[in-house]
Amino acid sequence: MSKGKLRAEKYFKSNTTGDVLYTTSDGTPFLRKQNAKAHASTLEDKAIETFERNAKVEEIDVDADDLSEAEKEAAKVEADKKAAAKKKSEEKKQAEAAKAASENTAGAKKHPANTGADQKTAK
Repeated sequence: MSKGKLRAEKYFKSNTTGDVLYTTSDGTPFLRKQNAKAHASTLEDKAIETFERNAKVEEIDVDADDLSEAEKEAAKVEADKKAAAKKKSEEKKQAEAAKAASENTAGAKKHPANTGADQKTAK
């Protein structure tokens, strides 16, 4: 089963709006065909699958030359947003990892076994 079909089924189960859903080859769902076309133009595989609430309708390929300048710009903006969100997510993960490492190091320095404090009482 394709990513698009899975996404479409999930969407139709959890949403009552929209009887048609368009998915791009990466599985991204859209309610508007022009938005799916714009996004597909940024992908290597430019196929778009169209799903109706109860059945798969068609599969099409999009040529970037068929898109208007507005659709191309919308696709670029969407691709930039995704890249920025991915970068932000990665930076957040790195910051959390650095914080956790810092906390582990600080905790180890405070532990009596690491300070020699327990050796004074052992004498």
